[in-house]
Amino acid sequence: MDTILVVNAGSSDLRFHVYSVEGEGRLRQRLKGQMNGIGRCPRLRASRAGSGPLANRAYPTEAVPDVAAAMDIISAWLRLREKVMAGAIGGDSDGQADMDDVEIEGDSRDVRAPSTEAPTEAP
Repeated sequence: MDTILVVNAGSSDLRFHVYSVEGEGRLRQRLKGQMNGIGRCPRLRASRAGSGPLANRAYPTEAVPDVAAAMDIISAWLRLREKVMAGAIGGDSDGQADMDDVEIEGDSRDVRAPSTEAPTEAP
């Protein structure tokens, strides 16, 4: 199964979502999580879509001094625990891209990229 890892990094936290690619290119959220307190009091939390927690673990401050270290820990956790292999990682230089940039429709959690067409004026 193909998967997509979406990451949004701030100065002291990192949020992530994992989607599976299903028929006709539809995306279904598999899990989501975050590493809070990077450089201060780091904690990894994650949950599967529609169910309870998968992870709730504190780390020593020296183990997660920065966002790069947090990404290493999250990548290892995803690879070992959830069998998610990141084949490519992309980012946004201005830090503005996040889950607000996609649309999630209905209970099926189908995810589609937003339209790039210019909005039309109301009549």
